[in-house]
Amino acid sequence: MKLFKLSSVVVLLFAMLFTGCKGKAAKDQIVNKWKLTAVSGDGAKEMPEAEKKDMIDKLAVEFSKDGKCSMSGEGDTPKTGTYTLSDDGKTLIMTQAGDSKGEQMDISELSDSKLVMTAIKDKMTLTFEHK
Repeated sequence: MKLFKLSSVVVLLFAMLFTGCKGKAAKDQIVNKWKLTAVSGDGAKEMPEAEKKDMIDKLAVEFSKDGKCSMSGEGDTPKTGTYTLSDDGKTLIMTQAGDSKGEQMDISELSDSKLVMTAIKDKMTLTFEHK
């Protein structure tokens, strides 16, 4: 009987351990300041290298917990808007302030340090690292 109780406690402890070790949810991981590090994909093939370099040097995006986002590096003032992220962390829709339709992005990688997403519209893949 004591062995049964002990094994039950051990099983319970392992269950709690594995439940507690789950990674962060995608909605928590995206909340960050991200710096563009690479531009690729079909949408970038015709883009001059100088333009790609300029984007990489300047572009940054920030996602806040309240569903707002801000993109800097395109023009003098940051562009603001909102975002929604699917529960599985694979689809991001960013809507600029004043627009009614957002731009859909497919997310192929999202971690605490890296974000890789591809715009559905122009098939451009953007790679970001935690700023």
